[in-house]
Amino acid sequence: MFFTSLNVASQKRTKIFFKDYVECFYSNKETIPINIYDNQNGKVISKLKVLTETHCWYKFAISKPNKGWLKVENIIVFSSCKENKLNENIEKYKEKWLLAKKLKIDGFL
Repeated sequence: MFFTSLNVASQKRTKIFFKDYVECFYSNKETIPINIYDNQNGKVISKLKVLTETHCWYKFAISKPNKGWLKVENIIVFSSCKENKLNENIEKYKEKWLLAKKLKIDGFL
């Protein structure tokens, strides 16, 4: 229980990266890759692999939620995985879409 609380607290502290957007994260406890879509109900353009490293998760800045879809503004791989290739261009998927299911939205943990 303590480690779960510590991990959630760490995830909340990363708010400094995307203060102008709503943030959400995809836990390293999930087992299904994250699909990135070209538009709502569009085709999958990328799959973000499941992170298996301890204390690593995807953190998304999102905007324009619409019927279970979230528009991507930025994605960063955080905490212990700062060297992840995705962090070289956190706006790589800007203006793309993902489904809200399985994401934890800050303020609604």
